[in-house]
This record gives sequence, C-alpha cells and structure tokens, in this order.
Amino acid sequence: MNDSEKKKFLTDLSNKSGSDLVQTLEFFRTDGDAELLPSVLDVLLRNPEQVVSDTIIDIVSYLKDDTAAGVLFDFVYGLAEGKLKKDLLVSLWQTGCDFSNNAGRVVEMLFAADDFETAFEVLTLLENSVENVGQDVAYDFFNRIKGLEMMSNPDFFGIYSAAKEHFLMLAKGREDY
Repeated sequence: MNDSEKKKFLTDLSNKSGSDLVQTLEFFRTDGDAELLPSVLDVLLRNPEQVVSDTIIDIVSYLKDDTAAGVLFDFVYGLAEGKLKKDLLVSLWQTGCDFSNNAGRVVEMLFAADDFETAFEVLTLLENSVENVGQDVAYDFFNRIKGLEMMSNPDFFGIYSAAKEHFLMLAKGREDY
C-alpha cells in the first residue's frame, strides 16, 4: 500500500459508514498495512454498527503478524469489560501468535475478568498463546495465581486451576510434566 492509498484508506475510515465502510475494511484485509491497524481498531470505538464490528473482528482473527497482534493485544488490554473485549479476546487466540511476552498482562486480565465468559477466553488465550516463558517465570506465575485464586471470584476457581496447571507444566517442562 503506497502513501496515497494509505491516506485515502484513513480518510475513508473516517468518512464512510455501513456497507461502504465494510468495503473499505475488506480492502484492508487483502491489501492492508499493519501500521494502519490502530486506525482500524479505533473504528470499533466510534462506529456502533454491528456489521462493521463483525468485519473488523473477523479481519483481526486472521492476523499472523506478531507485531500487528501485539498492537491488537494492547488495544484489547485497554478495553473495559464487555462484549467487544470478549470478541477480541477470541480473535487474539485465533491469530495463533505468541503472547508470551505479555504473560503478566494476560494473568492480570484473568483476575480482572468480571464474568465467566471473559475469564474463559483469557484462559484460552493463555493456554494457546503463552508458551515461551522461562521455567522460572512460569513457576512465578504459578505461585502468583495460587496466591490470588483464593481471594478472587470463587465461580472462576476451575479457570484459575487450569491456568495454574498451564504454568506448572511450563515450569516443569512439558516432557517432565
């Protein structure tokens, strides 16, 4: 995407709505540039149309670029709890990207979740996308979760237990677990 195409794309993001905006977003899917992702994600906050949200969520689910996925993670991390955050958490783990460098923030999201569905999606992100932490780091997270689970929502005990087991497995090494 050259500079004039980027400029036109950003203008279209700001000026279009409905099916016209969906067409612009589809262009991003095929010819987009990762540096434009923050602008695309910003549309989620200012455009209430479900078709637009659905299109963006579908597009970001197929990101395979770790840098772009990191931008998506930062965006999701900053969102308030709600349907949009749950939908984007699903997109995060569907990318297949590695979020090990954000393991601490994933654990924070787990304990900040205010409903079971969100906690479950964070757990899925943890289990599918946080694999490359050192054994010491994994054991530290295991102990952190172990210490916090009793003070947290008892309805999520199974989720916390699964997260603990994930980090224990990483701490011991897969072959020794």
